Amino acid sequence: MAYQILLVEDDAELIEIIHDYFSEKSGGTLRLETARTGEEGLAKCFDRHYDLVLLDVMLPAVDGFTLCKELRKHSDV
Repeated sequence: MAYQILLVEDDAELIEIIHDYFSEKSGGTLRLETARTGEEGLAKCFDRHYDLVLLDVMLPAVDGFTLCKELRKHSDV
């Protein structure tokens, strides 16, 4: 079984670096999904279950701190 991870990050280059790192190091035990905005990240969290959510704190519109507060209110992540 693979662990489900959501990365909420708006920098495409950083997404690629983190994705490559997880792919190389996990041996298939991690499944990384991405969201480019706080709104998209929140929607994905309400739609699916993730074992871990990694947040960029400096996102446009809904920042990572606000997203974290919302997730804590409504999620078991």
